[in-house]
Amino acid sequence: MNERMAAEAILDHLGALAEWLRVRAPGERHDLYVVGGAALALSGFSRATYDVDVLRPATLPPNVREGARVVARSRNLASAWLETGPAEIFRRAVRPVRFPNYFFETSRVIEVGSSLTVEVAGRQALLSLKLYAAGPSTGKHLDDLRALAPNDNEIREAVRFVQEIDGSESRLRDLEAVIAVLGFDPHKFTERAR
Repeated sequence: MNERMAAEAILDHLGALAEWLRVRAPGERHDLYVVGGAALALSGFSRATYDVDVLRPATLPPNVREGARVVARSRNLASAWLETGPAEIFRRAVRPVRFPNYFFETSRVIEVGSSLTVEVAGRQALLSLKLYAAGPSTGKHLDDLRALAPNDNEIREAVRFVQEIDGSESRLRDLEAVIAVLGFDPHKFTERAR
């Protein structure tokens, strides 16, 4: 089954994972840095998602992977309901990725259980990640960016983040198109590669 999860369901499934870890891996403590649609849902946006995207750790520890598999089977979830796709994307980025301090300084911490803590990406981190993921025709990312309703400074910082990772001409064209779709003047925010 591949049902969309809202905040309550996400926390319920993560709670089941935390309980499995408490019983099966006593003494272990894990932290997940959650981004994407799950982070938006956990931040109060009316967003539902098919998965919980984890940026950190870049690879799920063996017991977390096993616990997620058990939770998926017992709750009829998609096998990849907890996944590190965003981390993989940044491993393959054009340039090495250095996440700005605001990625981890402004996150909100949710203690899911004694064995699991979830850090929810903060607003600027979400904007930066969504702008990185967005293209002129990527509906869900554009919808998420619209829901976040960024201001000029937030767009400027998100553009800086994207261009530090990929300063290619094709990325610049996509950025300009996305910024225009969001109702901003793209030339105010982007810099042509020199």
